[in-house]
Amino acid sequence: MKVVILQGNPGSEYSKTRHNVAWIIADNLVDASEWKKSTKFKALIANCNQAIFVKPETFYNQTGQTAAAIKKFYKLDSSDFLAIHDDTALDFGVVRTRSSGSGGGNNGINSLNSHLGDHYPRIRIGIKSDLLGKIKQSDFVLGKFNKDDINTIEKSISLIVKKYIDDFINDSFQETTEKIIK
Repeated sequence: MKVVILQGNPGSEYSKTRHNVAWIIADNLVDASEWKKSTKFKALIANCNQAIFVKPETFYNQTGQTAAAIKKFYKLDSSDFLAIHDDTALDFGVVRTRSSGSGGGNNGINSLNSHLGDHYPRIRIGIKSDLLGKIKQSDFVLGKFNKDDINTIEKSISLIVKKYIDDFINDSFQETTEKIIK
């Protein structure tokens, strides 16, 4: 069994924010009717493409709680998890895959690492823009994408991420960096 953890925050006020880029991508890859609420895992769950897609409802910085519950229930290894998350260190449109690593200041990844260890694959989605240095980082990540950025995410970035998810499911996941032309 493979599990794709999509980091983000529940609630309409967080829809289309930079911190929810993984949820935006998921909504382009998984039909809305597939998502089911799981109180056991504190998440929305969708079974598709030979994997369980998970939108934790614990809020971004506590996603490790959901991952730990799923890991324990299904008796999985950390390598059976793929995390997809935003990254302020990468320019918008850059997609980078890694097979392990530290949180690098990302509290959601720190939460996952505290429950899974740091040896699980991840897809990092760059959200950095010129605005980042002009406002508080928390305001930046909780700020909404503009319409052009949403189009790029929905059309180009989602296709790239789908390819990497398929690689993960098929045990051919590799580390790489790809820049989406905006």
